[in-house]
Amino acid sequence: MAWQSAAVALTGAASAAPEAAGELNRALRTLATTDTADEAGSERDRPARQRIDHLVNLLTARAVTHLEAFRAERTAAADVLAAHRGFVPQAAVLLAHALDLDAGPDPLHSALVRLARLHEGRPVLASRTAQTLATRITYAHRNGIGDTDTLLTVAARLGATGDTAEGLFATALTATGGARTEWSGPWRTQLRLLRQHPVPDVRDAAYAEVTAHE
Repeated sequence: MAWQSAAVALTGAASAAPEAAGELNRALRTLATTDTADEAGSERDRPARQRIDHLVNLLTARAVTHLEAFRAERTAAADVLAAHRGFVPQAAVLLAHALDLDAGPDPLHSALVRLARLHEGRPVLASRTAQTLATRITYAHRNGIGDTDTLLTVAARLGATGDTAEGLFATALTATGGARTEWSGPWRTQLRLLRQHPVPDVRDAAYAEVTAHE
């Protein structure tokens, strides 16, 4: 389809030039504003939403192949979509892929808290985003990106707040960090703390991780 080819060209150009990134964000804003009716028709069903999903998929695929590059592009697109209630899930995906995993504890923690704020009242989305984070951190580690001590510090901060999304993100960081270190002592301690979290979903996620198999 012509619009799919245009989407590929637009996301590719946005990675290379700020002007094109502006065009991408204008396109996302227009599509998000246009997508207001629950059509569910036999011929068409929310075409604007389908185009947004396609653009987001292209941007996240580019994030996987280019890892830490083009972060500003994904963050700006996420900001556009986060302003529209119906597109918070897409914004969360983009922000998860825009995280600077080589950042220090303070900026990484701040970025994850910002991401968590998108998930207020959305525990299912929070769980899905936590899985996205775990996958991304694991893949980044294989490419030499991300510091284990930083992950531990951030996981401890997130897990201590009692917030659902932050707790689930802390569990994702703990699962990946624990696996990296073959569950060294500090990571086992962090997992035990998460198993005492006030939110049942966080406790369940922490108990799903196993430090030593029988």
